[in-house]
Amino acid sequence: MRYLILLAFIPPMLLGYVGFSFTLGKLNAMRQIRGWKPGAKLVSHVVTDKAILPRSAFCLAWDGGDINVQGNHRLNFSREMWDEYSIGDEIEIVYLENDRTPHHRNGIYASNANFVFDSVILAVEFAMMAVPFVLAIRTLFHFRKSERITNVKR
Repeated sequence: MRYLILLAFIPPMLLGYVGFSFTLGKLNAMRQIRGWKPGAKLVSHVVTDKAILPRSAFCLAWDGGDINVQGNHRLNFSREMWDEYSIGDEIEIVYLENDRTPHHRNGIYASNANFVFDSVILAVEFAMMAVPFVLAIRTLFHFRKSERITNVKR
């Protein structure tokens, strides 16, 4: 009956595992976008529209898509990146395998700050898996040790 306490360690380990898997996949995609890992496809487009949308979104659109409508024909950029492009300029867009979402090598999604943030999140998620695992093993050994002591006293 006292071994049921070990079940308390399972939810945080599972939550850590799910988060770790997701964040590791995101970091892998970010590496592909930046060109540090193979698997991304570069496609050249021509900028057809440029606008600052509500909530300070600096957007570029290509292929004649409506910049006011979200979709795979536009991206949000930092102000500095947005200033570098004009209508008629060529822009390279990165596409990942099995993902229709457009990305830019120097875009917000794969920015240096996002790498740091996601790496910290990955470390926290790893700890969410490792700490409960270690505590569960320690608790299990404690139970076994106390059983041996009880058996010796009999």
